[in-house]
Amino acid sequence: MQTELTPRQRRRQAKLANMKETALDLVIEAGLDEFSMHKLAARLDLTPGALYRYFDSVDQLLMAIQIDVLEEFDSYLVAVLDTVASDNAVERIVTLCKAYMALDEFRPERFKLIGRFVSNPEPLFEDDAVKEGMEPTLRLLGRLAQSIEEAQSKGLIEDGAALDRAILLWSSIQGLIERQKLSRIDADVFDVDRLSDQLISTFLKGWGANHGAVEAAMEAYPTTDKFKQALSH
Repeated sequence: MQTELTPRQRRRQAKLANMKETALDLVIEAGLDEFSMHKLAARLDLTPGALYRYFDSVDQLLMAIQIDVLEEFDSYLVAVLDTVASDNAVERIVTLCKAYMALDEFRPERFKLIGRFVSNPEPLFEDDAVKEGMEPTLRLLGRLAQSIEEAQSKGLIEDGAALDRAILLWSSIQGLIERQKLSRIDADVFDVDRLSDQLISTFLKGWGANHGAVEAAMEAYPTTDKFKQALSH
């Protein structure tokens, strides 16, 4: 049975939500590198000390925002999966990978927050907030792992550790996305869309997937418009 919040607890929750929403607005406007507690305090018409009563550090605040973004992205992936037939596990794997990549285009600053946590978490290692961030991260990964498990159970790919495979595939995609900036130097060499097709296909075929089924899945995943619709849900 859920305990009803007291008026004081509700006010505190509302203040926290406003701080996180405003902090995210600042990140979107100016980027992570320009964000600071002093700028957030100025935007909220508070002193920096008032913010530190809610968050011990800027990294803890950014982690709290990351958790909210992970929750948003997880809901998006669920909506995306609803557009793919439940019996086509290979296509669901491809779709999840492509849907995740689309976030770099649709929600670039939010996506950078996730990249900070996944690729550069060192400043947060001693922070208890990291543990909080792991649960929604693993849930997001679990969407991919579940589709991999489904493909394995149907004999579409060989048996293996589904979560390990999900982590390897997701980490590889994350690394590829981070090469996107190099496309400004040579768009042909660093064509992330083309390279991601090769990356996903290589993983699936390496796990024993039928080549024809992989190629069909690569051509059948939802359009960009469907990804946008899923994100708006």
